Amino acid sequence: MTYLETHAQELTSDYPYKAMTATCSAVASKGKVEVKAIANVTPSSVAQLKAAIAKGPTSVTVEADTYVFQGYTGGILNSADCGT
Repeated sequence: MTYLETHAQELTSDYPYKAMTATCSAVASKGKVEVKAIANVTPSSVAQLKAAIAKGPTSVTVEADTYVFQGYTGGILNSADCGT
């Protein structure tokens, strides 16, 4: 079970993003968004990703520890050096 399946998340209006702050101010009683289940998509599977998007909200992760990402300044990033 993941954290999001056991803890309701606050709305952005209740918990706005503030860059460069080192404190969290989440209030459990303000939790309004619940995750009932999660599913992993096979990496590089376009069909599975499309199916996940069709079912509902979908999040992705990006391997951003390479120089290609760290030196990114704009445009479409299309490089074999991006990682997986």
